[in-house]
Amino acid sequence: MSKGRIMVVDDNLASLKLLLDTLTREGFQVLPADSAELALAAMENSAPDLILLDLKMHGMNGFDMIRRLKASPGSQDIPVIFLSAATDTELRIRGFQLGAVDFVSKPFEHNELLARVGNHLELFRLRNELRQQAQALRRANAATTEQLQQERAYLAAIVESSADAIISRNLDGVIASWNPAAEHIFGYTAQEMIGQSIAILLPPDRQHEAALLIDSIRQGQALFNFETERICKNGTRIIVSLTVSPIRDSAQHVIGASSIVRDITQQRRTEEALRESEERWKFALEGSNEGVWDWNIQTNEVLYSRQWKRMLGYSDHEVDNTLDTWKQLVHPGDLPAAQAIIQAYLSGERTDYQLEHRLRCKDGSWKWILSRGMVVARTPDKQPTRMIGTHQDITARKESELQISFMAYHDRLTGLPNRTLFFDRLSQSISKARRNRNRVALLFGDLDGFKHANDQFGHDAGDIVLKIVASRLLTTVRAMDTVARIGGDEFVVILGDIVNPDEAVQIGNKLIHAVTPPIALPGNLHCSVGISIGISIFPDHGTEMDTLLAAADSAMYQSKTAGKGKCTLFDGPSPSVAMHDNWIHLDASCHVGIAQIDQQHQQMVDLVNALNLAVLRKESAESINQKFQALTDCTKEDFDAERELMERYHYPYQGEHDAIHGRLLADLLQFKSRLNKGGDLFVLQSIKDWLLQHIPAEDKPLGEFLREHCQ
Repeated sequence: MSKGRIMVVDDNLASLKLLLDTLTREGFQVLPADSAELALAAMENSAPDLILLDLKMHGMNGFDMIRRLKASPGSQDIPVIFLSAATDTELRIRGFQLGAVDFVSKPFEHNELLARVGNHLELFRLRNELRQQAQALRRANAATTEQLQQERAYLAAIVESSADAIISRNLDGVIASWNPAAEHIFGYTAQEMIGQSIAILLPPDRQHEAALLIDSIRQGQALFNFETERICKNGTRIIVSLTVSPIRDSAQHVIGASSIVRDITQQRRTEEALRESEERWKFALEGSNEGVWDWNIQTNEVLYSRQWKRMLGYSDHEVDNTLDTWKQLVHPGDLPAAQAIIQAYLSGERTDYQLEHRLRCKDGSWKWILSRGMVVARTPDKQPTRMIGTHQDITARKESELQISFMAYHDRLTGLPNRTLFFDRLSQSISKARRNRNRVALLFGDLDGFKHANDQFGHDAGDIVLKIVASRLLTTVRAMDTVARIGGDEFVVILGDIVNPDEAVQIGNKLIHAVTPPIALPGNLHCSVGISIGISIFPDHGTEMDTLLAAADSAMYQSKTAGKGKCTLFDGPSPSVAMHDNWIHLDASCHVGIAQIDQQHQQMVDLVNALNLAVLRKESAESINQKFQALTDCTKEDFDAERELMERYHYPYQGEHDAIHGRLLADLLQFKSRLNKGGDLFVLQSIKDWLLQHIPAEDKPLGEFLREHCQ
C-alpha cells in the first residue's frame, strides 16, 4: 500500500530521477513532472498529497506555480516543499510568504528528505481528519451548544440582578436600618421593619439561631458566610448567606450587629441544576463507552474517569491519578511516539492531539486506544496548564482490520498464503535472487489419492486432510520459505537462497515423506494421501513467474506419469526462450560487450516478451501489472548498475546518460498508464522501440568506453 501520493516537479531530469527512485523505494507513489505546466495539467485529473517543487525552472518557476496552486480551491491546501540549491534567506522568506511549508536544500540528505516528507504528509492527513471531525462535532453539538448558551445567559442575568441586603440591629435584635436591597429580598419596606425584631425573619425551626448569633456578637466575634434560611413577607423561605460583624462604639464596646445578607436561593437552585446536568453528562459519557481524562500539566495530576479505568479492568482505587500511571500502562513500543506527539501538540508544532496506542489491561492483555484531547487552559503567556480528552477502545476495529487483511491474502481453510500472496512472495524472492545472484526453487505439488479420500469419507474429512497436509508441509520447510495453497489440492513451495538445484530435490523428497503417514479422521477412521512434486529453478528454467510456474507444473506431471509420489526437477528447454524469441530478440547490433550489462539487457528483453505474451493471452490486469512492475524493477537495476560503472570509471557523459535514464523511466510510467487504458498494441510496440533504440544509441558507446578503460 502506498504511503502517499507525492508530485515531484523539477526540470533537472537527474534530480527528478533521483527523487523518483528515492521516494518510490520508500513506498511512496510518485508523480514526476519536468515542468510546472505539466504538473498543473496533471493535477486537473488527480491531486497529490504533497508537492516537491523546484524553485528555479525554465518557463514557469516555483514561485509562479505556488501562486497558481494557492489561488485554486482544489489545490490551495496541498503542502508544498521547495527544492533549491540557493541559500538566500530572502528567497526562503518569500517562499514561506507564498505558502510553502518547508525548504529542502540541494543536494538533499536522504534521511532529512524522508523525515520532512513524512512529517508534512502526516500533518496533511491529520489536518484533513481534524477538519472532518470538526464538521461532525459541530453538527452533533449544535443543539447542545444552543442549550448551553441559554443556560449561560440565564446565569448571567441572575448574577447581574443580584444584590446584598445590609441590615443593622442592636443587641436586643431590634432593627435599626434596612436598605433597598433588603426590601427587594424580603418584601418588607424599611418603614415596616425598622423598630421590629429581627426574629420576624427567622422560620420557627431557626429561632434558636438568633440567640446564638447575639451571643457571638456580644463576645466580639464575627461570623462569615453562614448559610441558613429566612422567611419573606409573603411566607416564602429563602436560603441566605450571612456575614455578621459586631458594631462598636468609640470605646470599642459592642453595641449592635451589622448583617450582610445574600440571597443564594437561586444560586443553590442553579447548582442543583448544574449537578443534574453534570450527572446527565457523566451518564452520556458512560453510555458512549469512552473514558475521560483531565490532566493538570503543572502538577502532572490526571483525573481518570470510572469508565477509563473500567475499560482496562481496574476499579477506582487501583489507579493512581498521576501521569506516571498512564506511562506505565502504555505499551513500551508505543510510548516514545506517544510522548513525542503530546510534546509536539503542547509546543504548538501540531494543531491537534490524536493518536492510537496500546494500553495494558489488568489481566495483562493489551487494548488499542484512540486518544483525543485538547488544551482547555493556559497561562497569560500562553503556556498550557490543563488538557482534557477521551479514550476510545478501538481494539475490535484493529482486530477486524488485521482479520480482513489476513483473509485477503490467505486461504480460509488452511491459513496458508493464497494465490495472490504467493505471487507477491515469488516476485520478492526473484527480485532478491536477481540482486544477490543466487537461485530460487519453486516446488509445485499435487496430492495423490485425495479425490478418492474425499469421495470415500466426505468433504468434511477432505478438509481435515488438506489442513493436516498444509501443517505437515509447513513444519518441513524453513521459516523463511513460503508454503501456499493455490488450488483444490495444489500446493506450492518457494525456497529462497538455493545454491544447488539438488537442495530443492532433497527438500521435495522430505515433503513427500512428511505427507505420506496415515491421517486420523473422526469415527476412528484413517486415510492416506501422497504428493507428486515438480521443481523449477530461477534463473535456470526461467526469469519470470509464469515461466517458472509452467515449468514446475510440467515437472509435476512427469512425477505423476512416473508413478506418483515422486519429485522431478524440470529438464526441458526454458519456456521463456521458446515463447519470446518469436517477437523480440537482441542481435549483434545490441551487444554492448560488457557481460553484466548484456545480461541485464537480456533479462529486460525476456520480461518484455513475457508482457507481450500476457497481453496476447488476455491475462488478468493483475498479472499484466505484475509483469510490468517486474520490467520496471529490472530497468531500474540496469540503470543503477550502469551508473555505478560510470562513476567508477569516470564516464565523461554520465550527466547526459543519467538524464536519458530519467526520461526513459518517465516514459515507462506513461506506457503503463496507456496500457491500463487499453492501448495494448501501441504500448507494446513503443516499449520494444524504446528498448531497441536505447541500447545501440546510448549503451553501446558506454560499452566501448568501459572496454577501453577496464583493461
